[in-house]
Amino acid sequence: MSSLLQPVVAHVKSKEVDWGVVRAYPHDNGHTYKVPVYDMEVSGLGPSATAKTTVFKVIRFGVKQSSASDTPTVVGLKDKQVHILSRVDYMEGSWQLYGNFLIHDGANNPQKSAWGQIGCIEVVGMMGGKDAWKVFEALVLSLSGAKTAAKLGKSGKFSIKIDAVATRPPLVEHS
Repeated sequence: MSSLLQPVVAHVKSKEVDWGVVRAYPHDNGHTYKVPVYDMEVSGLGPSATAKTTVFKVIRFGVKQSSASDTPTVVGLKDKQVHILSRVDYMEGSWQLYGNFLIHDGANNPQKSAWGQIGCIEVVGMMGGKDAWKVFEALVLSLSGAKTAAKLGKSGKFSIKIDAVATRPPLVEHS
């Protein structure tokens, strides 16, 4: 059945388009940090075989602090890379790039609501009055023709391209 599914590609761009706030993870030190927001284009053919691209806002860098005595550090995916995504259960459903790096739900208002972030790609904001993560999830299923995220995840038809950035952003405490 997976051969009947259409490919879907997510493409995280390198240009900073906005900003959001995150908390250190796994140790929340009580501070929030300002990080860039990037565009992620999601494209495919969809059921009508017409090319469609939708742009989502994502946070791709977070702040790691392992313990109270550890220094917070900016972490995340800065290098150019391509991955086939698989489905995992984290946060009631996420997309795994590799290891602990995932695409998952993020804050609906990323400039006011700080989530613990350790370098996963978080789909943030609202689109048309709806949680952007829910719009993203529905879109990838529609574009692929998969009935469930689990089927798409097993098909090998959902991939991500990540553009490189020269350096990770600096650690900036948000006031």
